[in-house]
Amino acid sequence: MASKVKPLGPVRTMELLTEPVFAHPDNLENCWHALDAAWRRGLLIPGIPRARSSRWALSGIRIGAQATFLESLVADGKLSLVWPLLLDYARFVAEKAEGTNRLPAGSLEVLRALQELAPNVPTEELSISDFTGVQAIADKPGAARTVTLARTLPQDVEPVAK
Repeated sequence: MASKVKPLGPVRTMELLTEPVFAHPDNLENCWHALDAAWRRGLLIPGIPRARSSRWALSGIRIGAQATFLESLVADGKLSLVWPLLLDYARFVAEKAEGTNRLPAGSLEVLRALQELAPNVPTEELSISDFTGVQAIADKPGAARTVTLARTLPQDVEPVAK
């Protein structure tokens, strides 16, 4: 996959971004190499990957592990790829929770990743309008940790967001 010349679409990008979460330990190094090579060659375009493009996210499997893995990619200089995708995951889990009082497993990890990464996002790339998923979670009734975090996250970002 990383030998292609044109940028990858949403499905292929999500395959590269989620495969390390589900890979057999013997194949993990190959997954990392393919992901890093695709990034260095400019095949992974920020804003292209979407949670809905991941068969794993659609099935609700290990969303928290996916969020934690995505957060780890920031250390390799992939914040511009990861940040919009985590915001999309927040919209995705909020949509999955519509009409119910239960948030999907892994919702807390998505919000924690956003909270951890927000201070690293350049001010010009922070927009409170991008937090629609977080706000939808914050509007849920109750005091669950995920809901409480969703209520504080926009307040933390708002003073510096455009």
